[in-house]
Amino acid sequence: MAGSLLRALGLTELIAGSPEEYDRIGQELLDAPLRLAAPRSKLAQRQPRHAVFDSQNICRDLESAFVLMWRRHQQNEPLADSAVMR
Repeated sequence: MAGSLLRALGLTELIAGSPEEYDRIGQELLDAPLRLAAPRSKLAQRQPRHAVFDSQNICRDLESAFVLMWRRHQQNEPLADSAVMR
């Protein structure tokens, strides 16, 4: 989940592919705090308008997905891929 959020925000340099890489990235950030300047700047620029931070729309979309799944279940229809998230 964290990787998806970081990817959506354009912060792929913070994504770790393993626990060891996670530790390495964390240690690099501890050893060189100035390395955080670029990701912090990206985040600050994107935060006010990025969909990741729009909790009202995320909740609305998630509720729509639950309603759709429940209706399909009540009608004995198989679950299907459907896009309800923006």
